[in-house]
Amino acid sequence: MAPTGSPIEVVPGLPLDAAVIERELARIWRESYQDSHEEARNLKITLSNLIIIAADARRGEAAAIISYYAARRPSRVIAITIADDASSPAYALVSASCNLTDGMRDRLCWEQVTIEAGPDDITKLAGLVRSLMTGGEIPIVLIDLYGLKREIDLRPQFYGLSDFVFVDCRHDTSLLLPPPGQFKNRQVYSLQWVTIDPLREAIRAFFDDPQRLALLDHLDGIVLNYGAPHEHITAEMQLLAGWLVSSLGLEVDTTGVHRISATGPSGLRVAVEWHGHKDQPPESISVSMHFQGVREALQFSMEGFRVMVLHGGQETVFAPKKSFDARAFVVEQSGKDRLRSSYGASYRAAISLHNLQRGITGSRAMIVVPDPPKLAAVAARLFYSLALRRLAIAHRFFVALAGGTTPKAVYKAMVESPYARAVDWENVFFFFGDERPVGPDHRDANYKLANDHLFQPLGIKPDNVFRIEGELRPYRDICRHYTDVISHHLPRGRNNRPRFDLIFLGVGEDGHTASLFPEFNSLRLNPDRIVIPVFVAKLDQHRITFTLSLINSAAHIFFIASGENKAEALQKIFFPEHRKTLPAARVNPENGSILWLVDRTAVSRLTGMTLPIEVSQW
Repeated sequence: MAPTGSPIEVVPGLPLDAAVIERELARIWRESYQDSHEEARNLKITLSNLIIIAADARRGEAAAIISYYAARRPSRVIAITIADDASSPAYALVSASCNLTDGMRDRLCWEQVTIEAGPDDITKLAGLVRSLMTGGEIPIVLIDLYGLKREIDLRPQFYGLSDFVFVDCRHDTSLLLPPPGQFKNRQVYSLQWVTIDPLREAIRAFFDDPQRLALLDHLDGIVLNYGAPHEHITAEMQLLAGWLVSSLGLEVDTTGVHRISATGPSGLRVAVEWHGHKDQPPESISVSMHFQGVREALQFSMEGFRVMVLHGGQETVFAPKKSFDARAFVVEQSGKDRLRSSYGASYRAAISLHNLQRGITGSRAMIVVPDPPKLAAVAARLFYSLALRRLAIAHRFFVALAGGTTPKAVYKAMVESPYARAVDWENVFFFFGDERPVGPDHRDANYKLANDHLFQPLGIKPDNVFRIEGELRPYRDICRHYTDVISHHLPRGRNNRPRFDLIFLGVGEDGHTASLFPEFNSLRLNPDRIVIPVFVAKLDQHRITFTLSLINSAAHIFFIASGENKAEALQKIFFPEHRKTLPAARVNPENGSILWLVDRTAVSRLTGMTLPIEVSQW
């Protein structure tokens, strides 16, 4: 077995060749795990990716982030340091290590590829990094731009590598924007957003009081000051000013280098200004709010992570609920509101991350995997990718779960995924696409399966789960109540119907989905009905189910099908003549996407067919 704590082996001076680097890493694992080659192979499969790019002078801070990250998850870290001197030879260094976890039972292992390069090597580094990325998890890219020459633009090469790109842009927020014409569907996060988080939390907490909130009707000025040796406007100031304008509901009239002129909700003119001051403590930030008819300003001052609030001549200390740390920010790679940049640019990656994004963004797509375990793992990864991005944008994620037995493996993969720790579960809300006429503890209940294998293992609060109360009667009252619950909690789409962010669906051997069976003619339904009772004659059972009008209002639909017994159903679903008779074939979101997640046996009868859908083989 390998030793713990220190590197197993360090190999310096390698050429920038992916094959050579991979060969050396494979040799390290092979020779260190001679008694358990299978274990070494499995470790490599589960590695996540951290790609960090920094100036040579910043290698100390980069090393701290790498150490923090590697101590918390199995990982391959690709660390690139860029020297000012273009004549410096480029080379790579590889190492690997294992540490015992807190329970002293499991080992957490990581690999590191350190690349030393000059400015002229940047254009070829992205290809090398892409070749070195493992298939275990979605990668994280951290770009520390501080200290790099301004003419060095890393965006074209590196912004397309991941869903999660974090940038230290303390002196230039334009670096949060993608190059023109590229990367339209990705989010770039700023580390400076973390810096101002305690200040934003203090401002939010102050105005939670309704009497204080009324002060904002008289707001006529905001002044932001930053402790700096010169009047350079930092990213923190720009991000904070943008957040204040957005959060306070100000309508911007004109903008300048140091000033925004806006109109408040009450119609008052509001001036927002920001300045750097050398006589203020370094990197401290203060926000002064001025109100019409009020002599003293409301002031928030932050030094480090402590915020002082001065109001009405009294000073109080605001202690944030959590400690804020850029290293934790990168490790969690969270899309929570507290980590989201108001200036974060949504962009589409130049490359498809293992064909992952094509499945999410395309209107109709299919991913084919070898077997059910791989299918569950892919479904879990897609869930977390979508959930994290949606939480970053909307701060809420509404998902409807499927029935049957297929979800059990998906739930297990979701629970075991390292991304489970990155999700703000308090803002994820679960519903069910259908249910049997039984109570929550009945073995046939879809709720029981989810509760036993997903909600309880993840610690999901009961308030975040909305089950169908299948034990009640009459059935129309169950439907009416669940309709009211959905209508109350979900946002509305363009068709004014409730809109789920994601609906999981299965497909039966007869082409049914949810509890919409072929013999049930839903065309006669009022399209405004979203939850209905159905009687399934061949099962001699009533069911409660979503209607097609609700399903087709979703933003994203994941269809999951596994096994040879689903092959005939899938063959019929993709034949035009069956699209009016099979409910699964009639799932067609009005303004959303469908992703089919299937294994090879389920699509065995589709071989040679021309499908109206983009297909990716995994």
